[in-house]
Amino acid sequence: MSDSRKRKRAVKTTTSSSSSKSKSSPSSLAEAYDQSVRPYIDLVDSLRSSGVDKDVSLPSVVVIGDQSTGKSSVLEAMSGVQLPRGTGIVTRCALELRLKKLRGRDAGGQWKGQLRYVKPGEEPVIKNLANAEEVEEAVREAQNALAGKGKGISKDSKIELEVFSSNVPDLTLIDLPGITRVAAQGQPHNIGEQVKRLIKKHIGEEETIILCVIPCTSDIATTEALQFAQEVDPEGDRTLGVLTRADQTGPGEENNVIDIVQQRGDVQLKLGCTVVKCRSQKDVEERMPLEEALDIEENFFRQHKVFQKLEPSTTGIRQLALKLTRQLVSHIQACLPNLLKDVERALIDTTGKLKKLGSPLPKDKQRYLTEALLKFSKTLTAASRGDSFLQEINDHGHLFMKNVRSCFGKFANSIKLLCPDDCDLKKIKRQIDDRRGRELPGFENYGVFEWIARNTVKKFEKPALECLNSVKRLVEELYLELAADQLERFANLK
Repeated sequence: MSDSRKRKRAVKTTTSSSSSKSKSSPSSLAEAYDQSVRPYIDLVDSLRSSGVDKDVSLPSVVVIGDQSTGKSSVLEAMSGVQLPRGTGIVTRCALELRLKKLRGRDAGGQWKGQLRYVKPGEEPVIKNLANAEEVEEAVREAQNALAGKGKGISKDSKIELEVFSSNVPDLTLIDLPGITRVAAQGQPHNIGEQVKRLIKKHIGEEETIILCVIPCTSDIATTEALQFAQEVDPEGDRTLGVLTRADQTGPGEENNVIDIVQQRGDVQLKLGCTVVKCRSQKDVEERMPLEEALDIEENFFRQHKVFQKLEPSTTGIRQLALKLTRQLVSHIQACLPNLLKDVERALIDTTGKLKKLGSPLPKDKQRYLTEALLKFSKTLTAASRGDSFLQEINDHGHLFMKNVRSCFGKFANSIKLLCPDDCDLKKIKRQIDDRRGRELPGFENYGVFEWIARNTVKKFEKPALECLNSVKRLVEELYLELAADQLERFANLK
């Protein structure tokens, strides 16, 4: 506790000027900022909640990084909640973190959250959270429900966590499992490939901003997370780097960090890099408040003999959150025209599918299904007979018998070319006469007849099979087309 008090005294002296400025800033500026930012983020969040992201790519910020790079610490610092920690893969399915800043006189100290997830084929599970301390356990329970109680991941499901607080920025982030190379005990042998596919699926969309988390103590050029980002964003147009563990850098490493942030290194990210210092494990165990940790972080960069050379806008979680919010809003604004077209296109497509489904099913579903199958059978039979007067038969059905007759005509022409001519007939007669035995007059040797017939008919085998396959293909096409037309609402029957 004595260390915590010392930290508080050190922070008070360095943050008094900044706090006084924030108190004197007009509330109208905050309201104007709120009106320029919040509507865009709320729009995308509402579209995502409606399931539009299944058909249309929506602007988002996706967080990627190797295991144990400080990814969870960055998210905790921005959200004000503690997420599951540990060794190995801790994030076991996609976590959509929606941060909503509360403003106004009564916003101070208020906090509320909601966690939501859906298991395939089941109703959504919604859990209201009264305080930030409930988040970690709630996320663990949701991960166990979606990915099982082992160490595997869920590739298709996601957890939605919404946080309302006066201490968070207006921002939506999607956190993904950390990159792993070797399967631990209890994990699938291909866990590494599963994680890679999940990451590439999310960052491959042009509408995605990639937040790449890298420790300051590692070689940024060889980091696998950055390599993934460069595969889908080779120019670095939508990749933002976050360098963690600034307090663990040694002599020489600090200058490398300076070069990376100031875009003097081999890696060039057009959205830039931000250096951060998050809570240590000891700070977490001592339950250091996140606000206090952010103040200590600012003080660290302000007083560090090397990092103080950096622009204040490139250091600290608060600056990172501000930069991310601006980038996301700018990205949403740029994507809105195409997003509107995609939504309209998906709406037209969905409306067409709904029309094909027809009116709601009657109460007597068994009778309705029987009548639908009888109608389908009647139409199929009529089309195969050439009864084109039925309105239910589509254009393909009208031409079915014509196409079948065309196949038989081609077969007949092929047979004519293969039939024996006069020369062949004389040769056959000679073979029969040469092989006559004790048969009565008017009767031929059956073995000779069978041998001649087999050799003659064998020539017809290839055109006969071609005719059969052609007719079979026409029947299949007719069946599938009529099924798509009349059984559209019965997906399992098709």
